[in-house]
Amino acid sequence: MGCQVSGDFLTDIFTDAVTQVFNLIVFGVICQVTSIFGVATNIINIACFIKQGCHDPVNVHFI
Repeated sequence: MGCQVSGDFLTDIFTDAVTQVFNLIVFGVICQVTSIFGVATNIINIACFIKQGCHDPVNVHFI
């Protein structure tokens, strides 16, 4: 019994199934959570700028 190393080491580790799970986690979960967080914070920022008033041209530009 020993450790057998055959072929390319990275191809042995990163099989198609592992790559699909990694893509699902990164693009299906992490990117979606980041996007939802970004939308929520933008809504909060817009509400703050509207509450301050749109008298300053800089505030209008940010909205």
